Amino acid sequence: MRGFKYLVRGEDAQEIRSPAPSYHVELHITNKRKLITLEAVWNCRGYLLTTLDQELIMKDVCLSYALYKLLRCQMTELSLPSESQDKTQRLFFEGVLHGRNHKRVFKIMEMQLAFLTDYHYTRIPIGVWYGYPLIKFVTLVVTLVFGCLLAFDVHKTKPQEDDLYHHIKGVNVDRIITYVLLVSIAVKEGWEMILYMLSDWTKLVVICRYVEGSWLLRNRLAERIIQLLCRSNVVMRWHNKMGQYNILESFGYKPRVKQALHYGTLHMIKKPIEGGKAGKKIKIFHEVKQSIVDALSNYNINDGNLMNSMPSSLYKRWVRNSYQWACRQETFSHLILVWHIATSMCEIQLFEDTRPERSCLNSFVHKLKTCWTQRHPFMVDRKSLEGGTRSHYIVANSISRYCAYLLVFVPELLPDHVIVSEQVFQGTISEARNILGGCHSLERFLEKLKRVEANDQERTIVQKGAILGRELLADPEMNTERRWKMLADFWVNLLLYLAPSEMTEDHKSRLLEGGEFITLLWALFSNCGIFDRTEENQVFANGVVSGEEQGPNITNQEQREAVNEQQLI
Repeated sequence: MRGFKYLVRGEDAQEIRSPAPSYHVELHITNKRKLITLEAVWNCRGYLLTTLDQELIMKDVCLSYALYKLLRCQMTELSLPSESQDKTQRLFFEGVLHGRNHKRVFKIMEMQLAFLTDYHYTRIPIGVWYGYPLIKFVTLVVTLVFGCLLAFDVHKTKPQEDDLYHHIKGVNVDRIITYVLLVSIAVKEGWEMILYMLSDWTKLVVICRYVEGSWLLRNRLAERIIQLLCRSNVVMRWHNKMGQYNILESFGYKPRVKQALHYGTLHMIKKPIEGGKAGKKIKIFHEVKQSIVDALSNYNINDGNLMNSMPSSLYKRWVRNSYQWACRQETFSHLILVWHIATSMCEIQLFEDTRPERSCLNSFVHKLKTCWTQRHPFMVDRKSLEGGTRSHYIVANSISRYCAYLLVFVPELLPDHVIVSEQVFQGTISEARNILGGCHSLERFLEKLKRVEANDQERTIVQKGAILGRELLADPEMNTERRWKMLADFWVNLLLYLAPSEMTEDHKSRLLEGGEFITLLWALFSNCGIFDRTEENQVFANGVVSGEEQGPNITNQEQREAVNEQQLI
């Protein structure tokens, strides 16, 4: 971290000037010991941060807070110099991503968003920053003392004959209620105290005081206590789940009761979406996180590819030439739905290929067990897959359904206008009902989609998705593992391509509801100064692989055609 003098704490103890004529804000260091930067944290030679912090747990708290400060500047539209953004890119891509440890990367991003959520929606930052935990501790002690005195006084008080009290089978109910209330107050105060003491804010303050050189913390006992404090996670920072939606399972959904409630309550209840039945949220698999970290690690920032915007070749570079037509769509809503339908077709085919043969009785019992336990979030049991197919299937299918979920339920986080996304989706639902109406099984869905025909000039979304899925399944050069690998690489890079945006208010509003997975990626790119996408079909020097996995490189003519199409759009 040499040279990364990002502020962590202590700037309020320095002198801030804004001299004329530019009136630029300047920080003049007057108390060097109080000024804590990332460089100072990493250079601290204390036993706590050298020997006891081999996994960088405590240092990452300070790193997350420094990134949170940068994100706050972006959200409040405070401009940062380009040198700062370039430096943050190097910090993240060469420092945080070094080693490709997905647990550490996402822990830093989750902690950063936790700081941001607390800042906007709780009073914890103010309380911790100004010594409130100590005040809270004194309040807790006083509450416990007075509570015990009151309980003792209530216990020794004997009711008089003219007192109004309730006895049931010789038990004084009023006294029991009083005890329950006192215990509830004590538990509430104690739990609130624990939340404050074990919050990331308290950890940050303690670590900064340790870096300052506080004699009270520079002993083995205090260092062990701080280590236990930083390793404890009483409150979950983030739900670690992602929404799911499958259009082939939900296009026939007609919420008539919810629609009646919507109109009957004069729009007080949100209007339901035709064909928009969301699936159960699933825990984000570690394969998904690792694939995203691997994709980020492969990006080359030295040649300036990621300095200003995200090139569209991020999601096109792993797609074979024969499928490049499917990457060039009118809107991102078209792109997501076309590839989502094709991925769903591949999933149904994989389900048929891996489904074991059962007798009628065993098949009936298995269906009952599956419906009752809901142990599999997808059609295919992951345990039945082997090798790389399993991880590729998990990554492609979960991100495909998540992108469809964003399109249907959180369209404001995607590049297209909300009205465009809604119109495209409703048109696709109507088309799916016309083509797939009357089908009552996955096998019938797949069989009907395989027979869809369309001319080259007027293809609809369902037709494009069906043709793409049919070509993927019929490609003789792609076995099951290669097919799912290409789909996984496409969806990972598409999600990364969709993440950067300037829609800070939309992401901020989602934090109160727990936040979305794409918000983590948005925060990452915002720290690096990436807020936009470019439509130019660039080819990354380190992103093109040869041989059987990639296929031949895209020709210059195809690049020009892609650019022309994007410009016309």
